Amino acid sequence: MDINAYQTLLDRCERLDQSPDSDLSEDDRRSLDFYRAETQYTETGHVDDVSAPLKVRKWIVNVAKLDEFDVRYKRAPHKRAYPPRDKAAREETRLAEWVDYHRGAWDTLCTYQRERLLCIPSFELDPHGNQWDAQIERYNEVVEHVGRAPIVTSDEEEERLAAGWATRVRSRMRHGTLPKHRADEAGTLKYWWWEK
Repeated sequence: MDINAYQTLLDRCERLDQSPDSDLSEDDRRSLDFYRAETQYTETGHVDDVSAPLKVRKWIVNVAKLDEFDVRYKRAPHKRAYPPRDKAAREETRLAEWVDYHRGAWDTLCTYQRERLLCIPSFELDPHGNQWDAQIERYNEVVEHVGRAPIVTSDEEEERLAAGWATRVRSRMRHGTLPKHRADEAGTLKYWWWEK
């Protein structure tokens, strides 16, 4: 856990907790529910001792599991393609699905939930963003090197990889599964062609 970010979050919530209720926004109230519940959970170590709604208690337990996973494995949990057989793999898959759900629901989370997740080093809001950026960079380097669009039958591995990536991106564009901002970015690439 990023201790500095977590302490900043706790300090802000502690000050917020001292504010008159009339000064609090709905987001502040929701944030305080999670803050108070996590504080109780940290002190007691038992979720049954936490006086909060069930969904809040479940959330703090899962964020604690995510913290523990990050400390133990130094990475984010991964989903398994097939139903895992052992308990640890099932738990990792379940945790990865929980993380994915919260990425998708990011705009509906309260400030405390968002900031708390961001305290976990392995948590990424857009885990594919770095991969996407690396692929764009590879594509641009290949195009500069060969002076044309990359082709999959090339003798050079980097060109084949760039061409394969471009093919997969076009397929996702065709099927409507590529986010608009990614499609817009791909559309600006040199020698990029696109037909529906």
